[in-house]
Amino acid sequence: MRYKNSYLSYFLMYNFYYFSWALFSALISVYLMGKGFKASEVSLVVSSSFLVSTLKNLSAILFQNVAGYILDATSYSFLFGVCFICMLGGLLLFAFFKIESGNHKRLFS
Repeated sequence: MRYKNSYLSYFLMYNFYYFSWALFSALISVYLMGKGFKASEVSLVVSSSFLVSTLKNLSAILFQNVAGYILDATSYSFLFGVCFICMLGGLLLFAFFKIESGNHKRLFS
C-alpha cells in the first residue's frame, strides 16, 4: 500500500471523520422535521449532540483504562468475552428501542 502509515492517510481519515460529523449535524434537523417532530424537540436533539460526542470520547478513554486493567489481570479471551457480552447487551437495547410512528410523534412524553 502506497499511503499506509503516511501523513496523507491520517489527514484524509480525520478529514472524513469530521466531514461526516458535520454532515450529520447539518442534516439531522432536516430529517427529524421531515419525520414530523416538533421544532423544540429537534432543537433539543441537535443541541445535545455536542454532549453525546463529549461523553463518547470520555467513555472511550475510560474503556481503554478498564480494558487494560482486565487484560493485565486476566487474559485476552476473558476480555473478548466481556466485550462480547457488552455488545450483546447493547444490541438488545437497540433491538427493543422503538420511536412511535404516525402523525403525532414525541421524543419525550
